[in-house]
Amino acid sequence: MGKPKFTKRRRPFKSQIPVFYIFCEGKNTEPDYFNSFRISTVKIKPLGLGLNTLGLVEKAIRRIKTERFDGASDQKWCVFDKDDFSSDLFDKAIDKAEKNGFGVAWSNQSFEYWLLLHFEDHQGGSIHRDDYQSRINRFIKDEKAQYNIDGKKQVSEAFFRELSASEPVSGVPRLHLAISRAARIQKDKILSLPSRSESCTTVYQLMEILNEYVQ
Repeated sequence: MGKPKFTKRRRPFKSQIPVFYIFCEGKNTEPDYFNSFRISTVKIKPLGLGLNTLGLVEKAIRRIKTERFDGASDQKWCVFDKDDFSSDLFDKAIDKAEKNGFGVAWSNQSFEYWLLLHFEDHQGGSIHRDDYQSRINRFIKDEKAQYNIDGKKQVSEAFFRELSASEPVSGVPRLHLAISRAARIQKDKILSLPSRSESCTTVYQLMEILNEYVQ
């Protein structure tokens, strides 16, 4: 008898499309927002873990090991807020995430500040997170598009259309305005710890990279 023939197993094929693994503190707002982007040249994978600061970072570090992460092309990010958590915990979480190769899209006080910057040229002074909703909705005439209707902190299709639209007077896309404003504010606070940088957000750093795939 001849030697048995073995079928050569093919190696698993990994798509050339980069994957953005985005580990989010919230289960609604942040995942809804990132899922709303339809970009054919990149896969966006938001994961709402329902954890905060250090707990989210530690879970993300463990979780990324179970994903098919390719460090040469894929990206891994943590998205979380200062809220009422201690300054020490907040700063430690950012430091730990960065030391483990994660990008960090943090917000002080909360993610809604990033949404607000799409509409308002804020200068980075203190705003309590409870005031974000009313300030955002001031710029939206269509009630169906308003944020946090009936207490549901979700980025609806109608609200995302408002975020994606161009500013009526200048004609500049609101996303570009938000990136520019957030970058300017962080530059002014660059010498301060994140926990002392209110109001400020680095979500723009993640969006600058994603925006390259939209072009």
